[in-house]
Amino acid sequence: MENKLKNFLLNDNCYLIHYACDGFYTGYGSAPRVYCIVVNDFKENTLKEVYLDHFSQDDLHFAEVETLKNFAEFIGKKPYLIHWNMNSDGFGFKALYARCRELGIEIEELNEENKFDLASYVEFIAGKKLSIKQILMMNNFLYENFLDGKKEVEAFNNRNYNAVIKSLEDKVSGLSDVVDNILNNKLKTEFPTRPDDGLTKEERRNLALKIAESRERMISDIEEHNRKVLEHNERAMKKSDAPTQEEGLLFYDSKHPIMSLFVNWFVNK
Repeated sequence: MENKLKNFLLNDNCYLIHYACDGFYTGYGSAPRVYCIVVNDFKENTLKEVYLDHFSQDDLHFAEVETLKNFAEFIGKKPYLIHWNMNSDGFGFKALYARCRELGIEIEELNEENKFDLASYVEFIAGKKLSIKQILMMNNFLYENFLDGKKEVEAFNNRNYNAVIKSLEDKVSGLSDVVDNILNNKLKTEFPTRPDDGLTKEERRNLALKIAESRERMISDIEEHNRKVLEHNERAMKKSDAPTQEEGLLFYDSKHPIMSLFVNWFVNK
């Protein structure tokens, strides 16, 4: 999957995609209405709203038809799409295709080779399923306009169409940032253990190991320094029965090895 993702990103027509609708597709009956579809050109890092410039408050049916016509035209160009769990039966490509056909819009189904499920790859990395909200929160990409599915439906029903659009834009931008973190081996897959530093349990453990290793190296260096001090003093004692500091005797206190190190450093610097 990692190689497939990297190969996807090499294509000029690689996009991240997400959409909003008013429910889940059951496979029979009418497919959910589609409010808005947003894609992000990964290379150019630019958002493209595949919908009518503004939802028509007077004719929502016309707006949806135009949205899906644009989507069908977009799919016809055979893009490479990175998505979040849009291979499921209730939400995703199947529901979009079904809605297009219900509205009399011809659409060519995209090959599986042209789709990459980011949710499945994150699940593989994390060892557990995560929602889009969770992964964005864990990586500090949950932007202010984010709405969950239920809130998007409420916003649409209240004719707050701009809120739906902004929410989708934030989701797609956030997923693009998640991909960047994956490529740079910076993806976080658990919540911080303390809100003050933003570190996850795994990151805190790695930091503790690094601190322990540094402490061990420091102690080892001090022991090595003091060993050399003792050897030096032993040689000095052999040359004189009562050597002084001027004659080369170094300070050492066996009860305070760290203090011995600093005293010698200050005296002989």
